[in-house]
Amino acid sequence: MTILDITLQPVYDFLAGLWEMLFGSAGTWADELYVILNQIWDIFQNIFTFIIHELTII
Repeated sequence: MTILDITLQPVYDFLAGLWEMLFGSAGTWADELYVILNQIWDIFQNIFTFIIHELTII
């Protein structure tokens, strides 16, 4: 787990529940959109984790 995973887990859980409530029965397109958004979030998460890690070393 990254730093953001640990600190933002309650937010992830809330957003996952909200997504399921809004798009749970929407079909394949919603599942594919979720995967794409998840990949984008992972990219930003890795960037922020790298920045936090580099700033704490100094």
